[in-house]
This record gives sequence, C-alpha cells and structure tokens, in this order.
Amino acid sequence: MTAYALPWSLSVYTLIHDSSPHNICSSVPRHFLRWSRDIEDRVYSQNLHCDLYAGFQSLSYFEAQRPRYASLSRVVTNIWIFAQPDQPQELPEGLHLVSLSPTHKLAREWFVLVNHPCYARLFAARELAPDLNGNRQWTGILTSDRETVSHIAGVLQEHVAHEAMSARC
Repeated sequence: MTAYALPWSLSVYTLIHDSSPHNICSSVPRHFLRWSRDIEDRVYSQNLHCDLYAGFQSLSYFEAQRPRYASLSRVVTNIWIFAQPDQPQELPEGLHLVSLSPTHKLAREWFVLVNHPCYARLFAARELAPDLNGNRQWTGILTSDRETVSHIAGVLQEHVAHEAMSARC
C-alpha cells in the first residue's frame, strides 16, 4: 500500500460550481449512497478504464466497501482512496491510499469521482455540525458537468502525482 498526503485546504465539495444546471443537490444521506453506488455501478458495468477517486473520511468507513472496490479495481486503471488511516489495512492491488489528517478538509467529505470520455460524474458531500440531537448532518451535490468533473479530477491527480514523485525522491 502506498500512502500519499495532500494540502490540508483541498476540498472537493467547494470546487464544485453550485450554479451549474448539471447539478442535483440534497441533504439526505440515502441519496448520497444511491449516487455513489450509481457511479460505481456504471464504471463496473461499462468497463470504464480510468482513474476513480473516492473519499471515505477514514479507512474504517472504507472497510465495508472493500469487496466492492476490490471488484472495481479489476476494471479501472487506479483507485485513489482519500481517508484518515485510523486502522491498519492492506488495500487490494490497484488501490492507493491518500492519507488525510483529522484536520484536513477532505476528512469531513465523502465523494466519488470518475472522469472518462464516455462518462463524467462527481458526487461530493460535506459533513456539517451535528444537529441538536447529535445526529450527523450533510450537504451534497451530484454533478455531470464535464468541465467541473475534469477540473477536479485534474486537481486531485496533480496532488497525487506530486506526492508520488516526492515519495520516490
């Protein structure tokens, strides 16, 4: 497993242009689960050879998705998992950990991004302060705006590539 680090200020959610007509917004977590599954299913069913970026906040949240992402890793070029390494874990071949600190903005986000010539989608959600009962609250966006998806994929890839080169030196 190779680990990479990112600047603490990077946020996928804030990079989305919320005024795009290609966006759907929600604060309902079951929508987020459906959106992320739809993206993953499309990548798998259409055998899209591309990089997939996924933010899980922590590796403990990723654990339940491990079998799904192991299957996806047989289709895609690379899967970049952005998470806090809160538990030791060997990732399947083709999956790469981008390590987040607890204070990193991405440690408060959940996202799935795929940018392929035939399909470009991004789901991103940001965790808000808990409600008065202590329940987790979220705000999220699903976008098919190709320009936005391409830009954010480029930003993520640039940071991952920079960290990979730094790790080799």
